[in-house]
Amino acid sequence: MNRAKELLRETDLPVTEICQAVGYSDRKHFTQTFHKMTGVNPAEFRRLYG
Repeated sequence: MNRAKELLRETDLPVTEICQAVGYSDRKHFTQTFHKMTGVNPAEFRRLYG
């Protein structure tokens, strides 16, 4: 998840590509896991910290 956070902050890659880059094949599962670990979904994280 640290790599996903880094990619969200530092790139404009779509969440789907970041999901695949960090080893998740299912975007929904990635988004749910990301939310559990960070308290926000990937799009919100990018808006807040990007």
